[in-house]
Amino acid sequence: MSSDVIASEDNGAAPPFMYLHYLVHGSENPPFPVYLIQLQGPIDVQTVQKAVQKIIANKISPINEGNAPVEWRTASYMVFVLNGAGAKLNDIDFKFQGVGPNKTFYDKVDLGTFDTCSAVCYTNRRLNQQGDPLGINERELYKWKAIHSMRSKALPESIETHTSSGTNVGP
Repeated sequence: MSSDVIASEDNGAAPPFMYLHYLVHGSENPPFPVYLIQLQGPIDVQTVQKAVQKIIANKISPINEGNAPVEWRTASYMVFVLNGAGAKLNDIDFKFQGVGPNKTFYDKVDLGTFDTCSAVCYTNRRLNQQGDPLGINERELYKWKAIHSMRSKALPESIETHTSSGTNVGP
C-alpha cells in the first residue's frame, strides 16, 4: 500500500472532501452507500482505510437514502472502495447521461488493496460538458460502472460490475 498523495485540483489546492462510494462484492444492485467525508489535507491511502474502518463499524452514516442517486455538490475526490476477499476493483467507467464522454472525473489513482478492500480514486474537476466550471444550479447526470475482477483457485478470472449514477450539481 502506497502513502503517495493523490492528485490535487488544478490550482494546486487539495479538494476539501471525498465522496466515498462503498461497494460490497455480492451486492451488485444499487443503491450503494456514499459517504461525504471532510479532509484535513490531501488524501492518502491511510485516510481512505480509516474511513472504511469507520463505515464498517457504523460510526458514520451515508448521505444517500433509498434509491435516490447521490448529488455531488462540492469539489472532491471520488473514491470507490470494493470490499470482498479475492475481489479487485480495476476501474470506474464514467459516462455523461449514460452515453456521453467523461469531462469531469480525472487523475485516477489505484490505491491498491488493504484488509479485504481494493480502491481507486479520481478527482472531480466539476466541469460541464463544454469543459467550463459548473454554473449556478447546473446539473449533469453521470452514470458509472465499477469494473472488478474475481480470482479463485477453482475458476479463472471473471469480470463483474456494479453500476449506479450521480449528479454533479453547480454552486
